[in-house]
Amino acid sequence: MHGNEPVAPDQEAQLVALERLLWTGGPDAYEEHLAPEALMVFPSPVGVLERAATVDSIRAADRWQQVSLDEVRTSRLADDVVALVYQATASRTDLDEPYRAAVASTYRRAGQGWELVLHQQSPAAG
Repeated sequence: MHGNEPVAPDQEAQLVALERLLWTGGPDAYEEHLAPEALMVFPSPVGVLERAATVDSIRAADRWQQVSLDEVRTSRLADDVVALVYQATASRTDLDEPYRAAVASTYRRAGQGWELVLHQQSPAAG
């Protein structure tokens, strides 16, 4: 198999479910699904976090109560690597307005599941 082959619907559904879990789940979800070399790219003032800093920040932060993933697209980058791109709308109790962002996450197959290697959020304008 080469890159550019479509992502199977069941694989896309797995990745979307995993992405939702990472938005709303606690540190255990991150411990289980972040690759050892994972990088998370967040808007300022957070910036780039490596795996350990990401897990620590999840322990200290309010979690999202609700998240909507819209305009989902997937792209197979290599045999066992898939990019998941979407528009997120998320809410939590400490925010007056929903958070909206364009999001890209890159996953690598790990055993029977997937692990997140790169995640980036770009806040939507307005």
